Amino acid sequence: MPETNPHNESERHVNKIIGLKVSNFKRLRAVEIRPNGKSVVIGGRNAQGKTSVLDALEAALAGGRAAPVDPVRHGETKARIVVELDGLTVTRRFTPKGSQLEVRGSEGEKLSSPQSVLDRLTGSLTFDPLAFSRQPSKDQAETLRALAGLDLTPIDEALEDAVGNRRVQKQALAQAKASAATHKLEDAPEAPIDVGSLLTVFQDAVKVEDDRREATRRLSEDEDRLSDLRDEAAELQKRIRAREEVLRGLPSPLDLDALKAEVDAAEETNRRVRLNDEARKAREAVSKLEDVVEAAEDKVAELRSERQEAIAAAEFPVEGLAVTEDGVTYNGVIFEQASMAEKIRVSTAVGLAMNPELRVLLVRDGSLLDDEALAEILTAADRDGLQLWVERVGNGEAVGVVIEDGEVADAV
Repeated sequence: MPETNPHNESERHVNKIIGLKVSNFKRLRAVEIRPNGKSVVIGGRNAQGKTSVLDALEAALAGGRAAPVDPVRHGETKARIVVELDGLTVTRRFTPKGSQLEVRGSEGEKLSSPQSVLDRLTGSLTFDPLAFSRQPSKDQAETLRALAGLDLTPIDEALEDAVGNRRVQKQALAQAKASAATHKLEDAPEAPIDVGSLLTVFQDAVKVEDDRREATRRLSEDEDRLSDLRDEAAELQKRIRAREEVLRGLPSPLDLDALKAEVDAAEETNRRVRLNDEARKAREAVSKLEDVVEAAEDKVAELRSERQEAIAAAEFPVEGLAVTEDGVTYNGVIFEQASMAEKIRVSTAVGLAMNPELRVLLVRDGSLLDDEALAEILTAADRDGLQLWVERVGNGEAVGVVIEDGEVADAV
């Protein structure tokens, strides 16, 4: 794409302002300017009516949305603005009660729906190229996206969701890693020992030992009484034999300490098994979250790539312009860091693109431009078939019209 779009005016019809008449509008008394299609630099001291000239153009062409609250010069009862274009004459009258608009064609015919005619013609009439260069980068990017018909809202919303999801998953991964770090693998078998069975054996052994002790105690008592109870000797002898039979039927004595130690060892082993199970689960959680985070990273990269492709496919009015997530760049450099000449060139081209029919831009802060910058913007406008109306304090060499106390004091 070429940097700008110069055209030979003789090869096409260009709508510019060829005449302006204003009476009793804001600070103006009676002003008539005939630029013959060229750019106009309006100078003068402060509070003399320079701004009112630009406001008159905007109020006449942009309609109600641009009309000031108090349009009629103080002390007067009505105001009038007449703007002559290539093929159209626009007249807007103001009274304290409101305004009236009339648009006539090249043959003097009165056009119906006059404001609709002007709206189609003017587009973004009030666009100030210097204002664009001073906009925050986010607003500049929005202006260019709107100009190129580039709607990144769905991608930006999806990207914001993806970035948020990635942040959440990274937090979860960090927590999982911290949790996994607290779990250490122990020296233990894969499966826990059946402590219940060991406890049953132990409890049975305790009962057997209790039975043994009880049988032994009773045997001892019976043997002590045997000497004193001769009359009961036969009966006691039977009981003794019965007790002895019971003792013989019991299992061999077990080592209770050894059984207790085995139970304790089993519980310790099971504790280690549980710890190992928790450690494995923690590591599995880390692995799964690492996969989730990787997928989130891929999604963010995919959306950013899609965004870049959409931007690359968009057509901007100046070669080298690009819209990034953070704002606007020109030839790879952040736009706010571009030189004044580059800012003027780009801003003027953007303004030109936003005003395809009426090729007029209003520059309200021309005093911020030095002579070299003003010459650059006027040269660019002439090259691109664009008409600028520039407001500037003073009456230096570049000034073409001087406004003094609401009237044209000097014209070059």
